Amino acid sequence: MSQCLFVRPAEQTPNPHHPPIHSLAQRPPPHTHTHSQMATVESDGRANKLFLSAFWGTTNLASVVGVVFANKIVMTTFNFHFATTLTWAHLVVTVVGMVIMSQAGLLKPKYVPLRGVLPVSIGFVSSVVLNNLSLQLNPVLIYQILKTAVTPILVAIEAVVYGKRISCASTVFIAVLCIGITLATVSGDSMRSTRDSPALGITVGIGSAVTSALYQIWAGTKQRDLGLSGTQLVYACAPTALVILTALVPCFDPLGSPRTFWRVFGGPQASEIGDGTVFGFTYTLPAMAAILLSSVLGLLVTVSTMIWIGLTSSLTYNVVGHIKTVAIVLFGVLLFGDEVSGRCAAGLTIAMTGIA
Repeated sequence: MSQCLFVRPAEQTPNPHHPPIHSLAQRPPPHTHTHSQMATVESDGRANKLFLSAFWGTTNLASVVGVVFANKIVMTTFNFHFATTLTWAHLVVTVVGMVIMSQAGLLKPKYVPLRGVLPVSIGFVSSVVLNNLSLQLNPVLIYQILKTAVTPILVAIEAVVYGKRISCASTVFIAVLCIGITLATVSGDSMRSTRDSPALGITVGIGSAVTSALYQIWAGTKQRDLGLSGTQLVYACAPTALVILTALVPCFDPLGSPRTFWRVFGGPQASEIGDGTVFGFTYTLPAMAAILLSSVLGLLVTVSTMIWIGLTSSLTYNVVGHIKTVAIVLFGVLLFGDEVSGRCAAGLTIAMTGIA
């Protein structure tokens, strides 16, 4: 009868580099997100984006209303009737402000090739210059209708070029809002204006509406295409826009003689200045303070516009822009005693109905 020999396996020395199998089995599984945790993260992200959208939307609304009334003070109280030069001052403060923000670590500049930001810079300058020129060439009625036309033009461009569609309800809402804004901002005097509206004025007005729509669209698409934040896009675009506008200022505002500019601080002959030119303007300290305030608000408008469009969309920004118009009319009544005609009241009512 054979005997079975049971050989006891030799003791193995533990290898610190290769842990035993049972220790691997005891290891906890890698951390995985449950559906509830992922839903919580997504909900927190949406809430944060909603908060930022509300914050920058409110900031944009307040700054736009503020800059309108600041410009009104500059042009009516101090008789600084140089709209393009005032926009140039806004851009100077914007460039300086963005450099200060960069040096303070509030934004991280990102290199962008010129061809990437040039459309936004050209769109901004073109919309400002053509808007001012449209106001000069057209009666207020035609000017306001063409300005309100930015919204449907924007919708059409996004539908044709970018394939974006809006619902029928949104179309009706936009139509009601545009009709109300047109009625609210067109006075009886402007409707009775006998000024001619030649083809040049209509062409310039349409160009202003198209460039304004393109600028608002590009402000959103360029952020996504170039991987930029709103402040980074402003930092990249503002210097180019300033160079372009500097070249155009002499075409739209009379500069006058630079030799008179030494009297800007109220020299002995300051009371004799005021020849209707930029250099001949009497730059008193209150006037310069008003221009600086307007320019700082212009910086805030530009930054908040870029950030808000990046968080929402160009159409949202444009539609809420009409709400700003309603706010401007109301503040004009409350703060400056502007009169409200029956047509204006009806237009505001229609616009608010569309908003609601």
